[in-house]
Amino acid sequence: MSGLISSSLSLLRAANNVSAFDDEFGTDTERIVPLWKLAIASSNGAEGIRYQTIDPTQIRSAIKSLPINPADFVFVDLGSGKGRSLLIASEFPFKQIIGVEFSQKLNNIAVANIAKHPRPACGNVISLHQDAALFDFPPENLVIYLYHPFGEAVFHGVLENLASSIKENDRPIYIIYFNPLFAHLLDATATLRRVDLLTAAAVYMHQAPASNSSN
Repeated sequence: MSGLISSSLSLLRAANNVSAFDDEFGTDTERIVPLWKLAIASSNGAEGIRYQTIDPTQIRSAIKSLPINPADFVFVDLGSGKGRSLLIASEFPFKQIIGVEFSQKLNNIAVANIAKHPRPACGNVISLHQDAALFDFPPENLVIYLYHPFGEAVFHGVLENLASSIKENDRPIYIIYFNPLFAHLLDATATLRRVDLLTAAAVYMHQAPASNSSN
């Protein structure tokens, strides 16, 4: 009987696009949202990709694969949508967790989700309504997370901003990139190199000189 109930609940969740994660915390992070349903004020609206997230275990696995102490890093999600990756990242003791989302509607949902979700390891979690192409990276060591959030033009802008940030303040940086359609842009940079880790994501790193790596 319990198996039948469990199976029925799984089917109900699938029918309503409700994940076990959302079921547990009362959040709204699962449902796919096409861009045409959103009013985007940014001039880069056409560069956006629909909101879609991945299984929490994949996000956790990617973070765990990094050879870092999260307490020494700020986690930044570019194109953070409803904020699922922010909530998962808060299970780790990052200095700060920042979401950057150009849809006001999705950002509002993310802010509500952050308020609902317990943050067992990082209490400093924010979601910003901002265009990723205009985002100024904080000067701390960084873990940058992306799940194919935007088009090539915006990606170029992000990499230019990152290069400027590194030039101004050289420090260790890791990039976790799921569904890496534009990995060739990262491969072409002079400051990043791909590293082979036990994760489904493409992971890139920039290692600052030893004298600058203790931010």
